Amino acid sequence: MINDYLDLVPSENREKEKFIAWLSVTLESVNSLKVLAEGMYTYFDLDNAIGVQLDIVGEIVGVGRELNFQPTVGDPTITDDVLYRKMIKGKIAKNHWNGTNEDLINIWQTIFDDVVIILDDNQDMTVDIIVIGLGSQIEQELVENGYFVPKAQGVGYNYTFTTDIIFTFDLDNTYFSGFDVGYWI
Repeated sequence: MINDYLDLVPSENREKEKFIAWLSVTLESVNSLKVLAEGMYTYFDLDNAIGVQLDIVGEIVGVGRELNFQPTVGDPTITDDVLYRKMIKGKIAKNHWNGTNEDLINIWQTIFDDVVIILDDNQDMTVDIIVIGLGSQIEQELVENGYFVPKAQGVGYNYTFTTDIIFTFDLDNTYFSGFDVGYWI
């Protein structure tokens, strides 16, 4: 790469040894920085960042590890990178939400790919949200305190959390099943 740039030096300057030496050293420094910069993005990639790098990503997005509520179990400071990563993804998703229920479900699946939500708009500025498969108490509290799910101003969310299989007709999978297996909500 350096020789490609040295070939661009005009003919009247090619024979000046000090200039070529200075230019070579400068280009080597720039090349080293370029290699470093190309690998830098992986350290701050949201899916790969850990520890301090994840803290920097959270600061850029506007999410700190300190919670604005006292959790039922544990310290109000989150130290788990996996949960903090979900909090950051939730903040990003909230900033990109277009206000529709379909987009809300897509956002949910981006953050929690193994958890299902069911939305029921009560048409009275409240929405019932059934969350199936979210087992962690701290994650439930984060959902209830608005860390993951975007919400329109003035709309109330009523959450129901369950890890049970829900009763449905004509559907049988990990989250829904029929008689003798599914539970009524």
